[in-house]
Amino acid sequence: MPMNTHVLLVTETWLTSGSFPTNWSQFHLYGSKVPGAFNRGSGGITAFVSPSCPFSVSQLPSYNAHTLSLKVGTLTVHCVYLPPPLSSDKVLSLLRSLPVTSDTILCGDFNARFGSLLGDTNANPRGTSLLPWLEESSFSILNESLAFGTPTFTTFRRQQEVHSIIDLFLTNIGEAALLHPQLVVESDLSLGSDHRLMVLTFEYVPPPDDTLGSGSSGGLAPRRQWKLSKLRKKRPLGLLRESFRTSVAPLVGSLSGLVSAPPGVCPDIDAINDSLNQCLYESLDSSIGVKSGRPGHWKKYWTQEIEDAARERDTMYSRWRWASRFAKVETWNLYQAAHRRFRSLVQAAKRRSWNQFCSDLEKDFSKATAAIKRIKRNKECSATYSHPDGPTASVNTMASHLASVYDGSLLNNASRLAAPSNFSDLPYDVSTADLGLFDADTLVSLIKRLPNGKAPGPDHLKAEMLKALASDIAPVLSLLFTLCSQWSYTPALWRHAQVFPIYKKGDVSDPANFRPISLTSVMRKLFEFSLMPALDEHSPALDVAQGGFRPQRSPLD
Repeated sequence: MPMNTHVLLVTETWLTSGSFPTNWSQFHLYGSKVPGAFNRGSGGITAFVSPSCPFSVSQLPSYNAHTLSLKVGTLTVHCVYLPPPLSSDKVLSLLRSLPVTSDTILCGDFNARFGSLLGDTNANPRGTSLLPWLEESSFSILNESLAFGTPTFTTFRRQQEVHSIIDLFLTNIGEAALLHPQLVVESDLSLGSDHRLMVLTFEYVPPPDDTLGSGSSGGLAPRRQWKLSKLRKKRPLGLLRESFRTSVAPLVGSLSGLVSAPPGVCPDIDAINDSLNQCLYESLDSSIGVKSGRPGHWKKYWTQEIEDAARERDTMYSRWRWASRFAKVETWNLYQAAHRRFRSLVQAAKRRSWNQFCSDLEKDFSKATAAIKRIKRNKECSATYSHPDGPTASVNTMASHLASVYDGSLLNNASRLAAPSNFSDLPYDVSTADLGLFDADTLVSLIKRLPNGKAPGPDHLKAEMLKALASDIAPVLSLLFTLCSQWSYTPALWRHAQVFPIYKKGDVSDPANFRPISLTSVMRKLFEFSLMPALDEHSPALDVAQGGFRPQRSPLD
C-alpha cells in the first residue's frame, strides 16, 4: 500500500464490535454474528483514515446493512459489500436508496460481472441488471477506463486459477473535475485474500460553488501536544523551569507596573494572556518537545526478523505469479514455505508479547485496570452526529439546535455593564483592592488541586503543565489575576469553549439526542477557584435538595 494513502476501505472484515488495533481513525459498519460459530462474524466494512489525511472525514448515517457511507472533504463515498445471495432486485433497491451528490464515488465488492464491458471473461445476472441503473444514474465504472481487463479476484477451482472483475470503482464525477486518475490493481502482494488490493489516486477540482463547501476545515486549529511524560524526569523538568523563568521575566516586569500603578486606559489583557501562553509554549517546546499526533506503532511485537520474513514471502509470491509452466510448482512450494515461516515468527512474537503483557498486569494493578477500561472502551461503539451535506452542515445544524435550547431565554434580561476602558470608570477603588485574594502561595495550593488527565481548552494548556511550574508560574498568575480583577475583565480566550456533542440514546441523526460538553481554559478554572472563597461568603446556602455538581453528592441523592 502506498505510504501516502489517505483512506483505506476494507470489506468483509467480519468485525461485529470494537475496533482494530491501529493508530488510524476508524469508521465501521459492523457485520453480523454467524450462528453456531464462536465469536465469528460475516460481512462488515471498515474505513481507516490516515493521521496524515489532509481532508475532513465523517461517517454518514447507515442507509442499509451493506453500505458504509462517508463524507471525505466534499466527496460522498459509499463503500458496499453486496454478498452473492442477494437478489438483483434487492441490490438495485439498496443502490437506489443511497443519497447521490454531484461528486459521489461508489466502491467495494459488488459481486457483479460485466463481461466484455470491463474485459472480464464472463458476465453474470447481477451485472446485467445493473447496466440500466448505471446509465440512468450517470455512473461510470473506472475499471473500464483505468484498469480494463485487470482481474480483481483470483481463486482456484478444480486446480485451475480463475479470475474475475467484481471489485469496482464507480463515480458520477465528470472528467473536468477528476484529474489524472489512476487505478492500480496490485497483483504481486500476498495479502491472504482472494481479492486484490486496489489503489485509486486522483486530483479533484470541485465546482466553483463548492470551493467553500463542507470539506473546508482551514479555520480549525489543531491541538498542540507535548511529551508530558518527560516531566517525571529531573533533567527535562529543570530545563522547563529554567526556560520559563527566562522567557517570562520581561512579562513579570510589565505586569508588576500595571498592577502597582494602573494606567488611565485599560491595558490589553488579551495580549498579556497571549504573551504568557507563548512563554509556556516555547518553554515546553525547548524542554520536553512536541508530541506527534501519531502514536507509536501498534505492532509492538514486530521485529526486523519478521520484517525480513515478510519481504521474503512477498518476493516468493511475486515469483510464483510470474513463473511459467513447471516452474510454477517449484515457486509455489517456495512461497508456501516462506509464508509458513512468516506466520510462525508472527505467532511466536505474539505469544511473547502476550506473556509480557500479562506479566506487567500482574506486577502493576493500575496497568491492569487501565487495560480493562481500554478493552471495554474499544468494544463500545461511539456514535457521532453527522449530516449528509458534510461536516459544515453537521456543525451548523448542531449549533442551531444548541442555540434553541441554551439561548439564555430563562436568564435575567437586565443588561450587563461593559468592562471599563478608563481608570475613572472602575467599579471600585483600585488602591484599596484586596490583593491577598490572589496570593501566590494560595495559587500554588490551588494548582495542586487541579485534576490531571483532563482535555485542554482552546489554549492547549493542561493542569500537568501548571503543576510542573507551580512555584514559578504562581507569582505571574497572581499579577495577571489581580489585573483582571482591577479592570473587571478576563481574557477572551478564557471565555471561549470547545463544545463537543456526546451521544445519549436514540436516533444518531437527531441532534436532540446529544448533550454538549465544554472544554474551557485551565487558567479560567484556576481563576474561578481563587474567587470561590470570597463568593461563598456572600452566596446563600445551597438547598439541601441540591445534589448535582456538589462534592461527594449526586442528583440521585
